[in-house]
Amino acid sequence: MRYLSYALSTVALIALTAFALITDSQETITVEGNLVDTICYADAVGMDMPEAAYNDNHMVPGPDGEMMEVPNCATQCANMGIPVGVNEGDEPGGNTYVLITPADQLADFMDHTVRVEGKPAFDGGIKPDKIEALVDGEWQEVEIQLMM
Repeated sequence: MRYLSYALSTVALIALTAFALITDSQETITVEGNLVDTICYADAVGMDMPEAAYNDNHMVPGPDGEMMEVPNCATQCANMGIPVGVNEGDEPGGNTYVLITPADQLADFMDHTVRVEGKPAFDGGIKPDKIEALVDGEWQEVEIQLMM
């Protein structure tokens, strides 16, 4: 039994070391674009209307089928923990990347242009090392607190 626990510990250590080396060796990428909440934006893209959820106020189908505005929708979604994404470029419909970071910490920057530097986490996901938001014409670093 003692040898089995040594063997398992060794295998776990090797696996963690390999994972750390793979993670550290990934190239850093930079994406610039508009912050969007991924739920509403995905629905709008699915309706072929990405502009309906590109900013903070969203246009959604109302009970009567007519489009109605929901003020501060993206901010509210981020505050609820809905993942935040960056729509690349300055027009709706570009490549969108999910940010692997606490959404509520980005809520005040929804509908802002951001510049994100980080490592690809999966196809379409970025684990940010640095996020900057364009606020009143100047780049401002957004502080993100992670548990790890």
